[in-house]
Amino acid sequence: MGPTASDRERSPPPVARAGGARRKLLHNACIVTCVPSPGAAAGAEPVVAAYDWMLVDGGRILSLGHGVPSLSQEEVVERLDLGGRVVLPGMFDSHCHVFSMGKMQETLCLEGARSIENLQAALREYHRTHPHADVIEGTQWDQELLGRFPTRQDLDVVPV
Repeated sequence: MGPTASDRERSPPPVARAGGARRKLLHNACIVTCVPSPGAAAGAEPVVAAYDWMLVDGGRILSLGHGVPSLSQEEVVERLDLGGRVVLPGMFDSHCHVFSMGKMQETLCLEGARSIENLQAALREYHRTHPHADVIEGTQWDQELLGRFPTRQDLDVVPV
């Protein structure tokens, strides 16, 4: 069963054109986005839907649709054939690795250390505040800021 007439084109409320914005039609694509669930009450969880084309203007989505778009020349300034590529408008991968985040809380952040002496001072302070640590694991140091790679002798200023 193919898409119904109401599924063929889904148009958000009209948006005023931004000054100088170029209306673009992105077509021949797999456009995956979240839309209101058909027939659902206001505030219901959106559903993930895929479309073949998307009309944008000034960074705003004007309409989405399936199949070949039936838009006039006046409605589109530029047509971009995406050759079947995937588009994820408004979606981004915002996630964290919980184990890594916890592990980072147990390490010595050396970001911004601008010399071996800065690094050694940070090691001493960490050792002072974590006297029972068997190992001190440093992260986020930059040898370019330090002037060179730290050596074992540089790190052994704090016996653990």
